Amino acid sequence: MKKIFFSDKFALTKAVQTGRKTMTRRILRCPKTFRGEEDVVLEFHRRLGCDFYYDCVVCNGNGKTLGQLPLPYQVGEIVAVAQSYRTIYDEKEEWFGNAKANSWWCEIHDHLGGLGPAVTPGYRNKLFVRSEFMPHHICFTDLKFERLQDISDEDCLAEGIYFYNQGTDYGFTFNGTRKRYATPKEAFRHLMEGVSRKGIWKSNPWVAAYTFGVMD
Repeated sequence: MKKIFFSDKFALTKAVQTGRKTMTRRILRCPKTFRGEEDVVLEFHRRLGCDFYYDCVVCNGNGKTLGQLPLPYQVGEIVAVAQSYRTIYDEKEEWFGNAKANSWWCEIHDHLGGLGPAVTPGYRNKLFVRSEFMPHHICFTDLKFERLQDISDEDCLAEGIYFYNQGTDYGFTFNGTRKRYATPKEAFRHLMEGVSRKGIWKSNPWVAAYTFGVMD
């Protein structure tokens, strides 16, 4: 089973687990070569009567379709939400108590090489965790293609943006910042530049916009 990574710096993993974040956008890059051909381009197609692009294909310089662009995830696919073993332990301790958390760690300990927590790959860095030990999963239910800047206000909220209102301190924002913004899109712009890189909004790349539901 595949893993999917969400930013912990901006508490997006938690937003997924609580159901506040139900969409994710993944940047699309045109391959340098595709099926032995160079100088290929991406083309996006709308379905009949549809407002969004739902198909992405790779074409050669003559406009001949070479095939579908390989995507990181497919509609209907279930993937594990990556998180460090330490955060899983803390969750289990909070929900079920210390004994249950210790029992879980002992259960997977041998599968991870029998090392101590401090040197176990994945204990603090979720880059090294194994998907079969992840407690939370999502299922992709829809997919569309669009430019990053074309995101709707509704989709910004599905990406984890929310409205904060405490007296004179109000506006659209996201976890990991104290700034407030006038619109959901402006908040999402700053979130994307924090998650990805500065300038990503201005470059306005094509993205695969996935909708998903939490399985557990």
